[in-house]
Amino acid sequence: MRSFVLVLAVGLLVSCRDAVQPTAPAEATATAAASAPYTFVDLGSLGGYTEAAAINDAGQVVGWGWTASGTQHAFFWDAGVMRDLGTLGGDFSVANGINARGQVVGRSATASGEIHAFRWTDGTMEDIGPNSGIAPVLINAQGQVAWTAPVPGGAHPMLWDAGTVVDLGTIGGAYSNARALNDRGEVVGASPTTEGFTHAFLWSNGVMRDLGTLGGRFSEARAISASGQVTGLAFYTDREAHAFLWDGQMTDLGALQDFAASWGVALNERGDVIGQSSRESDNPEQSRPFLWRHGLLSALPGPDPYAPYLTANAVNNRGQVAGGYERRLPFVRVAVVWDDGTLWELGGSNSYAMAINQQGDVVGVANGHAALWRRTDSQAAASLVAASR
Repeated sequence: MRSFVLVLAVGLLVSCRDAVQPTAPAEATATAAASAPYTFVDLGSLGGYTEAAAINDAGQVVGWGWTASGTQHAFFWDAGVMRDLGTLGGDFSVANGINARGQVVGRSATASGEIHAFRWTDGTMEDIGPNSGIAPVLINAQGQVAWTAPVPGGAHPMLWDAGTVVDLGTIGGAYSNARALNDRGEVVGASPTTEGFTHAFLWSNGVMRDLGTLGGRFSEARAISASGQVTGLAFYTDREAHAFLWDGQMTDLGALQDFAASWGVALNERGDVIGQSSRESDNPEQSRPFLWRHGLLSALPGPDPYAPYLTANAVNNRGQVAGGYERRLPFVRVAVVWDDGTLWELGGSNSYAMAINQQGDVVGVANGHAALWRRTDSQAAASLVAASR
């Protein structure tokens, strides 16, 4: 986890326990890249290594890359053209989110060297405010932006709406961070309580709600759906944590068979949750991805039982999941998609998949460039790409 909460949480996952939810065995295996229903598109670069981070349903892509002069800039790609978004006056920017309107969010250095959140719309980069750098900058369909900003003595999540900034506060401590934002303007993340234990929170309509834990002292929310369901991780003892689904109350999703720990990564509007399950905290490369659906926790299939760093990163409303793994001897990263029990290897040298849209189009990196794997068996995807041109 990229925030202080993940470091703390992973450090406490140290023992084994059977899953408390039903699990299903993985039966499918990897399918050759040549037969995958995807067309690979090299999105190019800004001059050096370039990586795509997000895609909307119109096929517009954002990310970041190194320019020929050696600076890191955000980019926006649409209909075959990659555009350098520039900066807020400094020498650095990175984009990590885009909505259906083509509005882009990320972080950038200002002329004074501070890191600020930005929203880019139709060629204009707006300075949203100081960014602490411990959590992503988030945007929803309405163009609202959530991020984590430094405040005197700590850091708080903020919500920007049409020029007005709301400080979302904390549950009780000095630090809290925003991890996800939905189209209703609801924000989730983690915050210390007055007792000093980090808990998942849901901020909605001006109120920050403590989502509690599964019995231990710590929890963190990582994703929220449009309907307000939340997933993340919560400790059920002071040493062990499981993925949860919150929908008015917190449900323990368990862990894969013979694994001690799990954590939720993302969820869709059907209530599917994807995440990772691990045997032990000091061997994260052997964690395995899972899909939780209708009360059943199933392992997502891998290319072999010991593929390191096999991870699920994103899921769409069709239940298609994007991620990747590492192949050894020689070392190479491999971008993958899981679709209805089948693992497709997407191809490209040293590739990795970071995001997926509702048509099943996937973005990430391959061959050192930002990459798009366009789904070829979706008429909806084809019409949207044509319309974007």
